[in-house]
Amino acid sequence: MPGFGASATEFLPVLHKQAPSPIAATGRISFISFELLLSALIEARVGIPYIQPVLDGLRSLGADDPDSLAVLDISAFASHWTGPSRKRMTDLGGTLKRFASSILAMGGMDLVEAASQESLRSAWLKIPGLGPSTVDHLLQLAGFPIIPIDRAIYRILVRHGWIAEEDGYEEAQNVILSAFSNDIATLQALAEAFSHIGKRWCKATNAACTACPLAPWLPESGKPYGSGAD
Repeated sequence: MPGFGASATEFLPVLHKQAPSPIAATGRISFISFELLLSALIEARVGIPYIQPVLDGLRSLGADDPDSLAVLDISAFASHWTGPSRKRMTDLGGTLKRFASSILAMGGMDLVEAASQESLRSAWLKIPGLGPSTVDHLLQLAGFPIIPIDRAIYRILVRHGWIAEEDGYEEAQNVILSAFSNDIATLQALAEAFSHIGKRWCKATNAACTACPLAPWLPESGKPYGSGAD
């Protein structure tokens, strides 16, 4: 069975078609938007529908930049919501506050933009509530050659035999990085397209393999991904 790199040369055109948004040119972006990073954190913690309401709530409190967000009154922030959402927003407020504090500890956004991938990853992984996938998503948004491994991507790699089901996060990530270590645009395309395919066809249960765009590359031994990481 061909390895991931060999197979990728064949299925990349298919994946590009599955990417929900145009892929930017290669190369690190020159400006990292603090709001973009916040939006990614909000999506990771509470979901896409909450992005704009949370940003609006922060603006109403004057807490939409690192300095003001680092001293956020979490109770005031959470009071914008009622019921179960208030607990979620209290937790989210704490995460956003700690993230802003980490930005300030690095010297502010100007120095963050000049920081290395390794230093940013090390600092952000120390923030309670931020796992490797979320941190790597932030780094990818900042234009670094990295790919976050979410559950959908992991399922695809396992079902196609590119990793073993017992492999961890780093093993899964290295399979992709070894093939496209410095190709930022391709890594972005893979992240977007794999996540889309995983959520649309390669679900944890009832995988629609026949209709999946990656069906031609599914080995005969391909099987539904187990429940271990889901």
